[in-house]
Amino acid sequence: MLPYALLVLLTFPWVWSYLQPGLSMALTLMITPFVWKANPDQRRWRFGGVALTTWGLHLIMGNNLWLWLALGCAVLFSVEWNGRRVGWLPVFLIGLLSPIAESWISALSFPLRIGLSQAVAHTLEHLGATIEVAGNRFFYEGQWFEVEAACMGVSTLTLAWVGAVLLLALAERERPRDWTLAQITFWLLLATLLAVGANYIRTFWLVLFHSAPGTLGHELIGLLAIGLWVIFPLAVLLRGIGTRSGTEATSDTPQPSTPGSYRWLPILILGLVSLSSLWTWLRPDAPLPEEMTQIEIWGMKGEPVQPEVMRFRGKNSLLYLKAPASAWRANHDPQICWRGSGYRFAQIQETRIGGLPAMQALLIHDSDTLVTAWGYHNGKTATCGVWDWRYRQMQGEREFYLWNIAVEDQVELENLIQGIPWERLVLEP
Repeated sequence: MLPYALLVLLTFPWVWSYLQPGLSMALTLMITPFVWKANPDQRRWRFGGVALTTWGLHLIMGNNLWLWLALGCAVLFSVEWNGRRVGWLPVFLIGLLSPIAESWISALSFPLRIGLSQAVAHTLEHLGATIEVAGNRFFYEGQWFEVEAACMGVSTLTLAWVGAVLLLALAERERPRDWTLAQITFWLLLATLLAVGANYIRTFWLVLFHSAPGTLGHELIGLLAIGLWVIFPLAVLLRGIGTRSGTEATSDTPQPSTPGSYRWLPILILGLVSLSSLWTWLRPDAPLPEEMTQIEIWGMKGEPVQPEVMRFRGKNSLLYLKAPASAWRANHDPQICWRGSGYRFAQIQETRIGGLPAMQALLIHDSDTLVTAWGYHNGKTATCGVWDWRYRQMQGEREFYLWNIAVEDQVELENLIQGIPWERLVLEP
């Protein structure tokens, strides 16, 4: 056990820098005792193959999510290679612990949330109501009303996935067979569809009853929608299935395996992943792209503040310019970064500012309110769609930079956008 412990200990610096504590992580950790099991069984190699595959994807793509999954699967492989069976559910638990899951949900689900808002507005119009919608804001019965993207600080999809994994774990304890990987994937996809429907119902109720953000009613309606339209249907369906279907039955008595054979295999795989995580933590930050350091904006002072992030500071304005990311990776989404600084978003909507397509919102922190806008630009093309820039980049267009501005008023925002030399984002060879 000592070699395993030492190798896992090597990963602690990177894991500490990678994980982001929050309510999502707390909920995932709370259900861990119900998901985890380690019954006696024969040796299994499956998690070793997954660990090597995800480790290889990390080396190719440089994506930390793959390294995190490789680490988790290497640990599970070590457990199963030593004669214990843990099943596939812990893999999904490991995925939920990753901060990338929440980042992708926040960034990529925005078009879906806008579509749900439009659907709610159409439904109320069919019922005879007069309503307008702008982003996540509704003008209904003479006043503007806003619907927050999360209840209790956690997105509907995250709560649905955590609840689904918990229900699957409880159902698995009553089954003679483990859930297969395909079965778990099916149930999580079903939970995703139910969560989309629950979010539609939640938005409808919030608008209909004028339940303002930050109130107890706003939170309770969100939790009630998830409970009634996600957790309850899944629980009923899983209860109805009972003990039918699954993988081949396993015995509580370990099946024979050759003692001492290939004992080094899990240590080798865990060692590869551990050294990769240590190198990822120790390696120097990549330098900023040359074009970012050469941009000059009148009245603003530029300085690098984070790896791949340039900040321009004016008297009453901030501009963040963030280096391009691969189309398959999460980027520095402002909705994540600003929330990490204690701000909350309000009145998010898609618009055009200074001739550029952009997302615009209010940043609120105590009594401080700022106007913020963000979008993507590659020196020739501008977009504000999180799917659009990825699609364009995969089609061979120049890489897109993410820009984010925070100012005190709308006029200053438009003037600043018009004064940015966007063409300097690309240096011709």
